[in-house]
Amino acid sequence: MTTIHTIATFFHSAQNKTLRRPGWLRNILLACSLLLIICCTDDSQAYTLGNTVMITNIATPIKNAIAATNQGDTDAFIRQFTDDAELTDWGRHFAGRSGILRWNKTDNIGVNASMEVISAKEVTRDGLKGQAVTVNVKSHNFTGTGLIQFYLQNDHIYRVFIEP
Repeated sequence: MTTIHTIATFFHSAQNKTLRRPGWLRNILLACSLLLIICCTDDSQAYTLGNTVMITNIATPIKNAIAATNQGDTDAFIRQFTDDAELTDWGRHFAGRSGILRWNKTDNIGVNASMEVISAKEVTRDGLKGQAVTVNVKSHNFTGTGLIQFYLQNDHIYRVFIEP
């Protein structure tokens, strides 16, 4: 919504006489802004940056897990995982929901973690398709930028890899 609001403000100022640009330049800028509105309002769009397909939307279970982390809601967090989910964090392996809950207590909600998504891209690993999400993390254990790879199965998180 912020992007659309910014572009709408630009349209308004472009029509205002205080924006002193040649008519052809103003028309090009307006056309580019309209194109941005069209591209930014379709959540299912992806675009290519080099050889990487960037995702403009994040899968629902991933969004929900991040939101649950930020809200400190362990029940909502664990509901995003399959019963046989696995999480590997810097070589430490956690299996099943009980393992994910142990990790959550020592490395996520239990240490007041919060995450801000920077970007996401499609990834494939061991035949699984998923999304690699770059996040800014703040917690009692870790503060910095990290990459979390999520792989989904039946609308739930099936595998997670957090690597150095």
